[in-house]
Amino acid sequence: MSYSVLILLASLCIATMALRQILSTNLELSEFERGLKKLPDSKFPDGLIFQGRRESSKLATEFLRLCSHAAERQMLGALDVERASAPLGNYFRTRVNTPRSLAGVLVLCGLLVTLLNLQGSVGTLGASFQHLSENQTDISPSTAARSVKEIQTAMGEIAGRARDAFQQSFLVILSAALVLGLTLLLNNRAQRAFRDLTIWANAT
Repeated sequence: MSYSVLILLASLCIATMALRQILSTNLELSEFERGLKKLPDSKFPDGLIFQGRRESSKLATEFLRLCSHAAERQMLGALDVERASAPLGNYFRTRVNTPRSLAGVLVLCGLLVTLLNLQGSVGTLGASFQHLSENQTDISPSTAARSVKEIQTAMGEIAGRARDAFQQSFLVILSAALVLGLTLLLNNRAQRAFRDLTIWANAT
């Protein structure tokens, strides 16, 4: 099995990991947004609003607990909402950055596929020219015709490998672009949900 095939298989695994991470984070955000809709308008909740078992629900519950305790002690003005909600914001950024990093790895895999395929084809052409230089003493028409045929065959092989390399690289980089696009949408959704929570806390 060639290295390019191994890289293609690795790229498929990486793309699958990235898409699973995006799907998992989307489901987590849906759960988080359902909790946001349950927040009362004029006071901090006494009960448990974010009831999920995911990390974002735990961090949001901890943030609400800090706000509730500050309100009970009439020290809400001294509470730094941005600082108190920082762990939740950092968690969402980590969830988004993971598939984004995997997309960068996919781009590198696409370039490696191209380089490995082209390296093999250039090696074939180099062997043909070397064979031609070794047979320069024999300048008979049959030898010349055979050398020209070998070079033409090598050039055709280079063209074929280059086509395959660009097609494979295109598929890998296209998957990276898909992951990046979905990550951008995911990042916008996560920032919007986090901003809604902080705006609610500041207005309450």
